This record gives sequence, C-alpha cells and structure tokens, in this order.
Amino acid sequence: HNNGPGDDTIQPVLQIVQHDNQPYIVLTDRRHRQNLLEEPCLLELSEKLVYDDAGYFIRNESGQWQPRYNLYEDDTKYCLIIELSGFKQDELKANVLEKSIVIEGNRSDLNKSMAYSIVRQSDILIGSFKLNIPFECEIDANDTNSERDDGFIRIVVPKKKQKQITLKL
Repeated sequence: HNNGPGDDTIQPVLQIVQHDNQPYIVLTDRRHRQNLLEEPCLLELSEKLVYDDAGYFIRNESGQWQPRYNLYEDDTKYCLIIELSGFKQDELKANVLEKSIVIEGNRSDLNKSMAYSIVRQSDILIGSFKLNIPFECEIDANDTNSERDDGFIRIVVPKKKQKQITLKL
C-alpha cells in the first residue's frame, strides 16, 4: 500500500485484531492460528518520538522535555543558541566534554508563585530536561564561553586544533 500522496515507498498496512479463542491481540492474518508460536512474525518497534503542541521534543521513556536549539559552525568554532527563557542562573548546568555539551536544567512550576486555582492553558513546559549536543570533532573546553540574551543562551565552542606532524620519509 502507498502510505501517502507522492510517497513512492510501499509499506504494508498492519492491522491487529483479537484472536478468535485466545486472550491476545494478533496481526489479522494470525487470527485463526491455534499455535501462535509457529512461524512467529518478527516486528521491530522503535521508540516513539513525541512532540508537544509547541514543537518541543519530549523523550518518551522519561517524560523530560528538550529545548529547541540551533547549531552553527565555521572552520574554527561551533556556535550553539538554545531557547531557554524563564530559568534563573542556578537552574541550569552545562558540562563540556571532548565531543559534546550536555545541558541540564529544571524549570519551576510557574503557578507556584501565582497560586491560581484554575489553569485555562498551560503551554510553557516545566520540570527537568537534559540536552546532549554532539559535535563532529573534539572541542576546546577551556576556551568555551556563554552568554544570556533575551531568553536565549549562546555558547561559543572552539574546535580543538589538530596537531600536524611532518615525517621525513
């Protein structure tokens, strides 16, 4: 079956039903089989990617959200801009590793300070997050710097200079 207009890939449509006489949900073509272990059907399940209405990625297993970010690069450095408004200075932590930066934080519940009894809409994500940003080459942790600007955090990460050795052959 084609799964959409303009989609040239053919993928089977899987349907599940209740087995005729066993308490299992099975693929449609296995509905009448007496021995379900005979000729098993191997399925691979991938982790479901969940995005909220605002476009934030939410990891399925932990319920943590991840902030949006842009990553730029030139010959000597990376520039990372992360959308992180509403965080106090002590609510964020960044660890610079050899080839990645891990940013963690916890945004407090905004309603705690206001104490409204009815919430009509709640789109601002709260709670903890952990964002791992990998780089293609090693980075220089000692010269990394960051700054805050209108709800964005900008981190400039220099690339580690490659040592070049000339051999006499």
